[in-house]
Amino acid sequence: MINLTPAEATKAGIAVGGAAVSLSFMKGIPWAQKLTMFAGSVFVSYVFATPVAVYTGLDKLAGGEGGVGGLLAIFGMSLIYKGFEFINNVDVKIVFMSIVDRIKGK
Repeated sequence: MINLTPAEATKAGIAVGGAAVSLSFMKGIPWAQKLTMFAGSVFVSYVFATPVAVYTGLDKLAGGEGGVGGLLAIFGMSLIYKGFEFINNVDVKIVFMSIVDRIKGK
């Protein structure tokens, strides 16, 4: 069983909420990709909300860490989407051949 403190539960809830808001803007994407993006966005938000809030100084404000977590969830999904877009658009044959050429020293 997972025992979350109230602060951790709040941070997790904000991460899920921010990812859900961002997910509503993703149209025309397969559900498997949406689920992966949702999970990645929640993970990024939950793990990096505290360090980013401390780095920016927003941890001293009431609700600052939650705000940072929500923004990370929303914008984290857009970064994950761009990563998927890049992977889908890359021509694997060209990349593989350039790696082989580099190894061979051409």
